[in-house]
Amino acid sequence: MALLARFITRAAPTRRPLPWPLVRFLSVEVLENLAAASLTDEQLAFRDLARDFSKSELEPYAAEWDRTCHFPVDQLRKAASLGFGAMFCKEDLGGTGLGRVDGAVIFEELARGCTSTTAYLTIHNMVAWMIDTFGDVEQRSKWLPRLASMELLGSYCLTEPGAGSDAGSLTTTAVPTADGHYLVKINLRTRSSRKAFESMKLTPPRLPPA
Repeated sequence: MALLARFITRAAPTRRPLPWPLVRFLSVEVLENLAAASLTDEQLAFRDLARDFSKSELEPYAAEWDRTCHFPVDQLRKAASLGFGAMFCKEDLGGTGLGRVDGAVIFEELARGCTSTTAYLTIHNMVAWMIDTFGDVEQRSKWLPRLASMELLGSYCLTEPGAGSDAGSLTTTAVPTADGHYLVKINLRTRSSRKAFESMKLTPPRLPPA
C-alpha cells in the first residue's frame, strides 16, 4: 500500500490515468481516494456539497420517482439554489463559473442519488452554457437568471425520423439570411412530429413535402 501511495503522489499532479491491471484489483473506496488525491480543495468542497445534497434530496426518492414517472422540479430548484443550475456560465447573471472538471465531480456525486435526474441537469446546464457563450447581451439578460435559478427548465430537440439520438445524422439546418436572421429547415416527415411541433405554437419557416 505504501508503494501505491507513492505512485499516487507522483501521478496525481499530472492527472495520469492509473494502469488498467492495477485499477482492476482496487476497491471502490481506494479508487475514490485515488480520485480525490488529484482534486483541489475547492473541488473537494463541491464534491462534498453535491454528495450531501444527493443523499438527502435525491437518493431517498429516486425509486419512487421512477415508478411514478415523476419529474422532481422542486429538487432541481433546490439544486439550483446551490449553484448547480448554470455551473458553466459566467457569474454576472447568476452562473457559478465552474470548469468542466468541477462539473464532472458534481455530476458524479449527484448521479449516485438519481442518475436520470442528474442526466437532465447536465442537459439544462448545456442549454444555459450555450446561451451564455453564444447569446448576445439581450438574450443573456433575458434567459440566464431564470435558467440559473431553474425557474425555467432548459432542454433541446434532438430526435428526427431516421436519426434517433444520433446527432451526426440530423438534417435540420439553420441558414443565415441577408437580414441577419436564420432560416431554419426542419425535417418533420411524419404526422405525429408535425403535430408535436405545432403544439409548441411555433411556425417553422419552411417544411419539406409530407
